[in-house]
Amino acid sequence: MSPNVSHPESGALTSPDYWHEVWAARSEPHEIIRPRSFELTKRAHERAIDCWLAELMDSCGTGPLTILELGCAPGLMIHKMHSQRPNHMYFGLDYVAGALSDAEALFCKHDIKCTLYQADCRDFAPPHKFDLVVSFGLIEHFQDPLPIVRAHAKCCRPGGLVALTIPNYRPLPVRWLMSRLDPDALVAHNLELMRTEVLKDLLNNAKLVDVKSGMCGPSLIRTARDSSADKLSARVLQRIGQLGNMLPPMPFWKSTVWATGQVRQDT
Repeated sequence: MSPNVSHPESGALTSPDYWHEVWAARSEPHEIIRPRSFELTKRAHERAIDCWLAELMDSCGTGPLTILELGCAPGLMIHKMHSQRPNHMYFGLDYVAGALSDAEALFCKHDIKCTLYQADCRDFAPPHKFDLVVSFGLIEHFQDPLPIVRAHAKCCRPGGLVALTIPNYRPLPVRWLMSRLDPDALVAHNLELMRTEVLKDLLNNAKLVDVKSGMCGPSLIRTARDSSADKLSARVLQRIGQLGNMLPPMPFWKSTVWATGQVRQDT
């Protein structure tokens, strides 16, 4: 792991302390038992992301690829990619040291070879260029995400591919639930980015070419974290969110927004 230290997060909507709390909350047992309907919806979401990832990696070629994930902690997405395409070479970067330690433990448990770097992606000087540079839920934590997209491109070889996904929290039911269940998480996300046309414009402004964008995954109300002081209200709202996941997938409401773009050959 690189000893690089990140600089203060100008323009960021989160802080290292915020992420430490997120990882700590995820490691604690949750007192709410999720109904079967939620688990079925969540599995459908996972299948949609798995299919998207497989198509993404295969579009870059069949030979061993070098894949870098920005904001990789705690390692779940690298684990997911490796489980589908173990022949590729994986690298991860994050600025939260404790979460990188969790990623190392996950990779060791599943025998995944992955080189990790600790740095702010805007300062990171890659030791070499990568075939595919990805992030999953990173750029929406910045007021101005353009420097973060440019950091993706900086790490990618000419002709290589940049790909990113962000959650879709724009639907009114999601915003309403988050404003009551987890207002800190709501303000930590740039909701204006959660549209395909906005992401497409963003990648074009970063000078990427052959830019594509879209949405995938069924409608999914995410209410995993509980920061409400009123536990009874939290339980009621949690149940409302879980009931929302019993609805059939709606074509106008997908859970994930994605975009891809190629680094120019003459870069």
